[in-house]
Amino acid sequence: MKPSKYSLYLIGGIAGIGLLPNSTEIWIWLSSICAGVVVADLALYWLQRPAFSIDRIIQSNVAIHRASVIRLNILNQTQRQLLMKVIDACPSEFNPEMSDRFIRIDRDWELSYEYNVKPMQRGSYNFNSTTVIVRSLLGFWEFKLSLPVHSKVNVYPDFVAISGYLELAAKQHKAQVGMKLVARRGSGLEFEQLREYRVGDPLNQLDWNATARHQKLISREFQDERDQLICVLIDSGMTMRMNDGDLSSFDHALNALILLGYVALRQGDSIAVQFFGHTNRWIAPVKGATNINTLLNSVFDVQSGSDPSDYVAAAESFLTRQRKRSLVVFVTNSRETETEIPLALRLLSKRHLTLLVNLRDSVIDEIPRRTVETYEDAILLAELSHFLSDRRRLLTRCARSCHLSLDCRPQDLIVRLMNAYWQIKRSGAL
Repeated sequence: MKPSKYSLYLIGGIAGIGLLPNSTEIWIWLSSICAGVVVADLALYWLQRPAFSIDRIIQSNVAIHRASVIRLNILNQTQRQLLMKVIDACPSEFNPEMSDRFIRIDRDWELSYEYNVKPMQRGSYNFNSTTVIVRSLLGFWEFKLSLPVHSKVNVYPDFVAISGYLELAAKQHKAQVGMKLVARRGSGLEFEQLREYRVGDPLNQLDWNATARHQKLISREFQDERDQLICVLIDSGMTMRMNDGDLSSFDHALNALILLGYVALRQGDSIAVQFFGHTNRWIAPVKGATNINTLLNSVFDVQSGSDPSDYVAAAESFLTRQRKRSLVVFVTNSRETETEIPLALRLLSKRHLTLLVNLRDSVIDEIPRRTVETYEDAILLAELSHFLSDRRRLLTRCARSCHLSLDCRPQDLIVRLMNAYWQIKRSGAL
């Protein structure tokens, strides 16, 4: 409980009157009246204490860096109009945008109060209470009340990208995200069905027995091989913590993982995930399109940290878990010149088809475009040139130890990774 701004205005006005000459009697008379009014306002509040209920409407699962709305339904059960301010106990990671104004609610009336949030960090969060500040009938007092309103929200990687993929799939993975189809090989692909010959079909796809039966050219149609295993190794060490845009490199990697998992599961493949570095976690292979939720629930709370990553140990740990030949996607953000990545890739490539994804901070592309105006700018550009030279040598060494390597910005990871996945699938390399 505390006096409202109107009480302070009243006290200030009475004090001003008291400073006027020959105003003692008026001041005493006004002070008595005002004090009586303020005390009566307090008494009226306690005689008719406000009663209301609050219900929070919120999605239990939201995507990182995606705006959503939280609604509070407030039911005024008091036999009078209430003037109140609502302050929801929203975690700071949600960046809440709440109004700071008082709202009026008529008696026996339900009001919906909404505010916007935009989660900036993954994980599980609890909303434990909602605080309301209620003004007394005459407005001279404010009372702070807290009501237990419990909600639990999980912030996932950006699963909203999956809905965008549905549109992309309808257009055969072409122009919208830069995906390109590559020609299928005649072998290494599973037979799907027979159909009439179309101009441009390879001759080795003709089924001569079916052609003889139907007295017209019949081609065999193939589908991408199924029941293959995709394993994603994601670095959760210190080099993945730096923000690139609104998200860290690690969050970009998780977003790409979710879309890759969704596509692979729909293709009939299995997917497994291993995190190494700050967080060490193994997610056993799952299969079936419905298991995308299993994948989401297994990775949404994994965080990157300041611990360095041991690439060789991660590779050895994976090899003890997974012996079946698979496509291994190795995701990191290496800034070091002397790294163990080539050795780790060589270990993995002895048994598996390996795809290296080495993320590149966007600032690396931005610095060369800056105008060199000072000595510090020249030093920075020279250091960057040296860094890029070392990075190119590292990538050359890595390319010798894996089937395919990608050097891309975190923002481009989804496009580049999906292109690589389809390229490997449709080449029959796995």
